[in-house]
Amino acid sequence: MKLSQEIINKILDKAGVTMGTPALGSRLSEIIQAETGERLGVNTVNRLMGIYEDGSNPRRFTLEVVSRYLGYNTYEELIKNSENDNSSFLNKVSGDIVSADLKQGALVTITYRPDRMIMLRHEEGDLYIVVRSENSKLLKGDLCTVAHLRSGFPFYVTSVIRNDQNLGRYIAGEDGGVTIVDVM
Repeated sequence: MKLSQEIINKILDKAGVTMGTPALGSRLSEIIQAETGERLGVNTVNRLMGIYEDGSNPRRFTLEVVSRYLGYNTYEELIKNSENDNSSFLNKVSGDIVSADLKQGALVTITYRPDRMIMLRHEEGDLYIVVRSENSKLLKGDLCTVAHLRSGFPFYVTSVIRNDQNLGRYIAGEDGGVTIVDVM
């Protein structure tokens, strides 16, 4: 799966290369490894940059390495910063859900491997309540803070409140991402 054009541009700018650079995937793989000490395969980099399309989704490790390369602690932080930098809807990818764009009461259904489903009701801002959960660690009634959802990427929850206790962050779909995001 290709990264958003905004993130691709950040990678290219930092690396000092352009999309037309010969052996771009190989060059970026070397640059990212030199900066982070972690290696991303050439084919993985090519998929992220949109050079190859094979329908596969990046692993959480891959997204975290890209985030660290760009100076962020987590992929969630990179996405949130990218949203704040973006003043138009042109970089939005089909399947993106930005919490601020949803109406109060909207239902969002998320499914991911293996056989897990979460239905959330949008309350306001970035706040949701879990109204249904199947095979997930999130439970009905949990309050979740979620800024952004994207099909094919992990589901990041900034905080989970259960029985007035903050359980901290939660990540679902770490391997393969969210496979279906449905908004009703």
